[in-house]
Amino acid sequence: MNYPKTLDLKWPQPTPKGWNNRKNVGQFIWDVINPNPQRWREGIKFNHFLLTQHTSDRARTKRVMSSLGSMYFRFLQDYPRAAYWIEKAGYRPTDGQALIVAECYWRMGYEPKAREILNQRTLRIGMIKLWGDMGETAKAVQVAESYVRAGGSMHHAYLAAGDACRVAGQFNKALPYYKKVASTPPKDPKDNRLKQVRSRAKASAEAVELFELCDVAKVPDGSYRSQSIGYRGAVHIQVDVANGKITKVAVTQHQEKQFYSAIRDATEQIVAKQGVRGVDATSRATITAEAIINATAKALAGARSGR
Repeated sequence: MNYPKTLDLKWPQPTPKGWNNRKNVGQFIWDVINPNPQRWREGIKFNHFLLTQHTSDRARTKRVMSSLGSMYFRFLQDYPRAAYWIEKAGYRPTDGQALIVAECYWRMGYEPKAREILNQRTLRIGMIKLWGDMGETAKAVQVAESYVRAGGSMHHAYLAAGDACRVAGQFNKALPYYKKVASTPPKDPKDNRLKQVRSRAKASAEAVELFELCDVAKVPDGSYRSQSIGYRGAVHIQVDVANGKITKVAVTQHQEKQFYSAIRDATEQIVAKQGVRGVDATSRATITAEAIINATAKALAGARSGR
C-alpha cells in the first residue's frame, strides 16, 4: 500500500483542527489522491484496505464505504460498484449521495429506480442537472423554479436550468436563464462563490451565442486555442481540426484540483459529437467540464471568424 505511514487510519470525525494530509485520511484523499489520475485506482485500493481496519466499527465502515462508492463513480464511472457501496453504507434521501445512486441507476438503464429517488420532496440543485441529463428538460426547469420559490439560491438554480436547456438544444430558453444569473448581483458583494457563478453564467451565455459559428465542417484545418473560467482559474484548451473534423481536444493548462474524470469525459464527448452541441457537463466535476465546453465553442467560433 502506498500511503504515508503517519496517517491516522482510524479516520476520526470530526477531523482534527489544522490541515495535515499526511495525518488525516480525508485530507490525504482530497489533496493527494483526487488531483492525480495515476493514483485513482490506488486510492480505491486504499479504501478497500481501510475496510479491513474497521470491521467492528460501523460508523467508520460506513464512512469508508461511502468514500469508496464516490471514487468508483467519479473516477471510473463504474456505476454498479458505486451504487453497491453507497447503498451498503446507507444514505438518506437528503444526502448528496442519493443523487449519485440515482444517476448510477439511470446510467445502468434502470430509470424507474432513478425516478423513485428523484421524486422526493427535498429539493437539491443536483436534481436539476440530473433531470436535464435524463432528457426531462421541463422537469429540470420546474425543479429550478420550485427551488427558487422555496428560498433557494436563484443564481445556482437558474444556472443549472440554463445548462439543462442547453444540453437539450433549447438555446433560446437557456440564454434568458444565463443572462438573468449574470446580470443579478449577489446580495452580499463579498460573496465570492456567487461572483464565480455569475462569471460562469456569462461565459455560458457567450458560448451559446457562438454555437451557430461552431460548425466544424466550415473550420479551416489547424490547431485552435481558447480558455474559459473553471473552478480555480482559467481552463485552457486546444482543438485540432483536419479535413472538416475535430481530431483532438486537449486541456493544455489548468489549476483545477477536484476535476475527477471531467477532463477526459468532456474532451471525448466533444470529439465524439464533433462539436459542443449536446455535450453534457459531467456531474463528476461540472464546473471543469463546463469550462472545457465553453472554451471549445470560443475556439471553433474564433477559427471560423478568423479571430
